[in-house]
Parts: sequence; C-alpha cells; structure tokens
Amino acid sequence: MSTRLPQLLALLLCASAFAQGKPTLIDSPLDVKVALPAAQQEELQTTFRQLLARNPAVLVPTRGQWKAAVAALKRQDCEVRDECLQQLATTAATLYALYASVEQNAAGTEVTATGRVVNQDRLQVRSRLTFTVPRKGSVEEAARDALRRLLAALELEKLPAVLTPPVEPKPAPQPLANAAPLQPRADDLVLIVPALPPEPRPEVRAEVGPSPLRVGAWLTGGLGVAALGVCAGFGVSAAVGRGALPADGRLLDDSQARAQVAVNRDASVALGTGLGAAALLGSAAILFLTSAPPSAPRLSLTPAPGGAQLVLTGELDP
Repeated sequence: MSTRLPQLLALLLCASAFAQGKPTLIDSPLDVKVALPAAQQEELQTTFRQLLARNPAVLVPTRGQWKAAVAALKRQDCEVRDECLQQLATTAATLYALYASVEQNAAGTEVTATGRVVNQDRLQVRSRLTFTVPRKGSVEEAARDALRRLLAALELEKLPAVLTPPVEPKPAPQPLANAAPLQPRADDLVLIVPALPPEPRPEVRAEVGPSPLRVGAWLTGGLGVAALGVCAGFGVSAAVGRGALPADGRLLDDSQARAQVAVNRDASVALGTGLGAAALLGSAAILFLTSAPPSAPRLSLTPAPGGAQLVLTGELDP
C-alpha cells in the first residue's frame, strides 16, 4: 500500500491540474555549485521549491511526492541530458521538469543562476537561461535574487496545460499521371538546331599497383636475407669457437667443455637458419617470377566529328 501512495498522489495532482487548467511541473534538486555546508545547501533548495510553489501559474508536487520521484530517478545527469528531465517528469506524472543551478565566480563578487525546462516529449520548452547578480551580502541572498530573476524569465505562466502533438508536414502534391503532353500546333514554327559535338576528353589510365604476390615476394625475400645474415653470424661464431679448441677433440677442463657446447649450439642455429634462408629465398624467387603483371590493353572511346559515331582506339603494353 505504501508503494502505491506516491502514484495515487501523482494521479490526484494530474487530475487537479487538468481541472484547474494549470501545467504541472517538478523541479530537479537545485544544483548548488558553491562550497556551502550541507544544511545551508538544503535550506537553499527548500527556498527554491518554495519560490516554485508560490507561483500561481503552475502546480508542483508535494514534498513527499517530490522526494519519491527524485529517489526513483536514480541519475544525476539532468544538467546536460534532457532525457534525465524527461524521465523525472514521467516518474512524477507531471508535464514538465525544471533544472536549475547556482554558482559563484572565482572572485566571489557575483552569483549566477541557470535553468531550463523540458517536457515529457523531451522537448526544451524553455531553453537554457542564465542570470548573474552582484553579491552584496551573503551567498544565499544573492542566490535567491538570481533564482527569482531566473523563474521570471522562464515565463512558467505561459506553459500550456496540455501537450500538443507535433504537426506532421503535409505531403507534397503528386503530379497527374494521366495528364496528356502538350502537342505543338500545326502553325507553330519548329526550328531544329544540330547539337555541337562534345569536346574530346583526355584519356584516363588507371594506375595498377603491385600485385599481392609481388609484395609477398619482396617480404619473403627480405626475411630470407635476414635469415641468411643470422646464419652467417652464428656460423662465424661457431667457426671461431671451434678454432680455439684442441684439434684432437680432447677437452682438458670445464671451460673447454662449455666452449664446445657453445660451438655446437651456434652451429645448430647456423644450420637451421641457413635451411630457412634457402627456403625463403627460393619461395621469394618463385613468387617474383609468377607475379609478373600481364600486359593489359589500354582502350579509349572518343566521339567522331558530327556526334553520330564513336571511335575505339587502344594499345598494348610491351
């Protein structure tokens, strides 16, 4: 029963507004962008709601209805998103939703109030307005003055009590399908002027880029050259290390044993990369030979003098 009470109160508010011919409006919590204690911020928000409630041209929800709608909204982007205000108005069952904020300049000499109004159709019925007043006393006094000016400029009393559907554009008239074309009269003089031949256009030849096979040949060849370099490096290292070992293969200490292991490893790497380099270079050669571009005919179409003939010319690449 308690969960349905805000909905029943919202329905009663809408019915009362319809009977009295007044628009219904709910305000988003006043966005106080001034460093004030929480109690003063809440007092300023209450003051703003009282200013709205005293406006005889609109009907606002009660405090309980307002708290229920704000709690059900569960979003805080009404400053920049019209969808947020649209959702707030739908949740509160009002026609309009209002966003307002107050802030102070860096010098603390001016206070600015900003606001806009959006209806349930997410249309801005009152675009963003800003009012700045000088601060002569406390921030709260200047904020109240700026908010009064803002509410007066928003002209809430001119908001319609019902939402009118948007006017759809009228379809364009269709031409008559059975309208007979105008026939020339027998006494009309018809003069036929032959058309001038069009100017010859320069030939446009499409530049054909390298084929994917040719690109693959270059890449494969590059990898083969790199593998060949690795093979040469490890082969030289293995040969130098082998020259420092005894010729008869008898190892005398642990250092010579480690050197023998390094020689075997370098020789294995040189052998593997050498085989890979040979395979890559062979593949690159095959791809390079098979990717030669074929000779393509080049054709051009040129109108002959008089406009009644077309001449087709062409050539083949050698």
